Amino acid sequence: MISARRGFTLVETIVALALTGMIALAVYGALEAGVSTRERVEGPMADRERAVLARAMLEDALRHAIDDGSFNEPFARTGDASTGDMLSFTTRGIVPPLGASGRWRVVAHQDRIEAAPIDEPGPRLRTTLPGVVALRVITLQSSDRVPPTVRIEFRTAGEALAPIVTRTAGGVLR
Repeated sequence: MISARRGFTLVETIVALALTGMIALAVYGALEAGVSTRERVEGPMADRERAVLARAMLEDALRHAIDDGSFNEPFARTGDASTGDMLSFTTRGIVPPLGASGRWRVVAHQDRIEAAPIDEPGPRLRTTLPGVVALRVITLQSSDRVPPTVRIEFRTAGEALAPIVTRTAGGVLR
């Protein structure tokens, strides 16, 4: 006579638990590897995005630089070979509409760019240039009738960054 079995034997239950545990460990390992890879990729991508935005902000600010007489020098460049140049100027090119916005004082040095509003109270903007250890500012063309063309080179510890070359709206770069 054959008896009807109800349920699983102890051996079947242990085998099922072992297989479920192995599958769970494999899924966890795959998820952990995916999260780890994402973190490794997002870090450098965020630095590159920040560098692109900072360079665009600096280029727009230079393009809309003005000599409004509010400071002793419309453009001031200081620095030495070890720390690089520091560039400070007044601009109307930080926030839209570029060229028609309020005046901002911009200072670019070593690895960061800072902008502070002059006309209206507001937040200061500060951003870093990841990987940049020094700036080199070069005036390519300047005369009484032609606004200066400025070239900013970025000295980095790693990969080279393309320089910014732009014609300013006005003023004299010293």
